[in-house]
Amino acid sequence: MVVNLLLAQGMVKHYHQQHLSSCCALKIDLMKAFDSVHWDIVFQILDALGFHPLFINWPVACITT
Repeated sequence: MVVNLLLAQGMVKHYHQQHLSSCCALKIDLMKAFDSVHWDIVFQILDALGFHPLFINWPVACITT
């Protein structure tokens, strides 16, 4: 919660600077998007498309640890 407040404060502070042109504030929850992916299906598709096992196993190691 504190991180979100600090992020919002920083965005508002920089949004009102005179030397900036029109801008937009956008916050994306990448963790939520990342967690909603069915990784087992993604890896099965990569395997079916003929990707090298090293290319598939590297992200598997990152996700499962």
